[in-house]
Amino acid sequence: MTRQGFLVGLSITLTACDKRSRQHAADALLMQLPLRTAIFATRLKNDESCLSRNADTPLPAASLAKLLIAVAAAETISRDPRRAALPIRGSERVRSLAASDSIDDRQSYLLADLLYRMVADSDNRAANILIESLGIARINEVAKSLGLRITRVHGYFVDAKHHVVPLAYTTAREMFLLLRAIMIATSDTNLYRRDVYRRLFVALNNQEDRRMIPAGVPSAVIVGNKTGEIDGVLNDAAILNPLDDDPEFIVVLVDGAPPLRRQNDYLSTVHRISLLAGNAYELCR
Repeated sequence: MTRQGFLVGLSITLTACDKRSRQHAADALLMQLPLRTAIFATRLKNDESCLSRNADTPLPAASLAKLLIAVAAAETISRDPRRAALPIRGSERVRSLAASDSIDDRQSYLLADLLYRMVADSDNRAANILIESLGIARINEVAKSLGLRITRVHGYFVDAKHHVVPLAYTTAREMFLLLRAIMIATSDTNLYRRDVYRRLFVALNNQEDRRMIPAGVPSAVIVGNKTGEIDGVLNDAAILNPLDDDPEFIVVLVDGAPPLRRQNDYLSTVHRISLLAGNAYELCR
């Protein structure tokens, strides 16, 4: 055997050992997380997942439902530039459902502005104005067109004082399908549509909650992610290395997480999610 052949063989062996180690670490972390935890990790051109557990189990979506609204809004902006150029304000009833730090009751906004604030700031009022403008039926038609069976929007995002919150469900695999649709559209041959979706990725990249998937991968990795959190639920869905020819996708859904008031347990769960994401990322490399 030549030296080059030996080194190639050694590299393959070491890679296989590292993959096994990563898989064992991921399995151990999944044992430490709540039973209703799902993960789906893959690459754009993969036929199979790098890591998958409970990927088709319906779990609470929380603010991850905004990814579906985002894709529906991006499609509307892409296909109807005239409508995209018309400022909208939303009805008084819809604006009253959720407080906002970035959407002023006295102003009107373009669809693209609302889309950015809904994603980057997870702004519920922006989401509600988009839901009213686009229509729930249209948003759910987009879900069906992407092959989503579980993920739907059923109503508006509301503050706790309004009591009733229509609970949306999703699956880790369906969140991946939404992320994949966004990623593919960023290379669309239609320059206008491509630009709309690239701006959507910028919003994902600019959102500030980076404690879960982004914290678990190397700092040099470009990550666009959307989190979803309500009491007992911790979700994160991310596109990684979008400039690569074959980017990665990681989705983690956790139902049964400790509430924020149990701060130590809550932070431990967040940390385990980040470690799980890090192992999933390496398994995809």
